[in-house]
Amino acid sequence: MDTIKQIADIMESLTKIVGLPALVGGAFTALWQLTLKWQEARVAQHTKLMEHFTDLMKVAHARATKAGEPEIGVASQDAAIAGIWQLGRKHKILRPVAIQGLKTLCQFKKDVAEPYLNDLVKSTRKADLPPEVRN
Repeated sequence: MDTIKQIADIMESLTKIVGLPALVGGAFTALWQLTLKWQEARVAQHTKLMEHFTDLMKVAHARATKAGEPEIGVASQDAAIAGIWQLGRKHKILRPVAIQGLKTLCQFKKDVAEPYLNDLVKSTRKADLPPEVRN
């Protein structure tokens, strides 16, 4: 009878030892899946940001292309330029794109775009600036 009890004790210990790696492996797998889902969500968020940013650039740079088409109002353009600056300040991934966009917008709305451009360049590390703006 003692032998059966010893064997049962050994089996119980082995079950605990074998179960621990399975538990750790399961936890690791769950953590890995959670990390992948988080990364997918970040990519989706960045894609959405880029879409909104592109829409703002269209408004900021809009001009009538055919006779009779209404032009975008000055207030809408100025607000879009401010929005580009704000998105560039808030989201590091958009900063180089915002700087480049504001630089281009300075060609026809310098009085509005240049202060935003200067502020964004000043608040950005030199390594994060687009190459044409670093100098």
